[in-house]
Amino acid sequence: MRYLFFDAESIHNRHKYSYTFGYVATDDKFKLIAPREDIVFNPDIPKEEYDWRVIRTMMEPSYSLKEVIKKPKFTTYYKKISKIISVPDTLCIGWQMDGDVKYLLNNCHRYNLPAINLRYIDVRDILQILTKEQVGSLSHEYTKWCHKLPELSHTSDIDADMTKDVLNAVFKKYKINLKDFLAEHSEIMGEAKDFVYGYTKKEDVRIENAKTDIMINGRRFKRSVGEKGDDMSSKSLNKLLFTRYLDYVTINKDAEHYLAGKSVSISLNYERYHFQNMVKLVKVLSEVGAEYRLKATESDILVTYDDILDAEGGIRSCSKLKHVKELGEDCNMEIMSFDDFLALLNLDRESLDDLPKIDVEFLSDEKYAR
Repeated sequence: MRYLFFDAESIHNRHKYSYTFGYVATDDKFKLIAPREDIVFNPDIPKEEYDWRVIRTMMEPSYSLKEVIKKPKFTTYYKKISKIISVPDTLCIGWQMDGDVKYLLNNCHRYNLPAINLRYIDVRDILQILTKEQVGSLSHEYTKWCHKLPELSHTSDIDADMTKDVLNAVFKKYKINLKDFLAEHSEIMGEAKDFVYGYTKKEDVRIENAKTDIMINGRRFKRSVGEKGDDMSSKSLNKLLFTRYLDYVTINKDAEHYLAGKSVSISLNYERYHFQNMVKLVKVLSEVGAEYRLKATESDILVTYDDILDAEGGIRSCSKLKHVKELGEDCNMEIMSFDDFLALLNLDRESLDDLPKIDVEFLSDEKYAR
């Protein structure tokens, strides 16, 4: 087994892209099998996206911004970094590893390069399990476990080397090796594959960093990509197309149906993340004589949807329902669950998904603007 300890640093204001890839390669006994190296490249981002606090407090003591921006771009080093990581039987190890993996994948994605796939673990998880104590910063834990002060420089290769020394010291104290530890704690193993990374819950960097923006009448709209291509945020192209589709669709005035002449609004918990199905539902509603309204307070029926969890793992509240409740006695609206609503349309979730996709891309033409 080959261990690759690596670290990356970012000056992007949302911490998406890195400008370094520092690493140390060892065997399964933490013996160096190659000198440590710090690969520095131009972050290739506009100045307004710099995180100046990070530059002043974390970057400048170790790297000169003027020198960094003179370096070649990530594309120059992509093949080298990919080759370093892709050595067979390699496990990548780091400190706050999710961030470093995200940096790496983001850099690949922004230049349309193939994703670098890897398996990885975070040393903090190991410390937490073994000591059952709160884990401090890398410098703090390095001093604690290695009984040495960290080097003054904050370069990525030094951080990778310190991470190696901490893990080595921890396993010596507890008289255990990494292979045996992982056999008992496989849950700490992360994976990055095809721009999707994480542990049990995984994230797709393509969603956050879509490079398929479109200009319409001087305004920039974001196309949704990746697994959440159905995203319909306020400034997305999907939201623009959906809004225009509501104006474009024709209501069947002669329909005889429970919902004929009614207006419907669906919880943002569903509407926000199901663009394609929302377009289908608007079409189905139009065929039974009903129309869709974005504002719940202008609707006859509010459809709730409680399948979205918040960051704490609870049910995300429905903002539309909150506005309806504020109406109090003045509200004559009917409230029903999403599944009951589908049943009224002779649908269920599976059959809704199976309905033919409706192409609404033509609505991006300015002649369909309100």
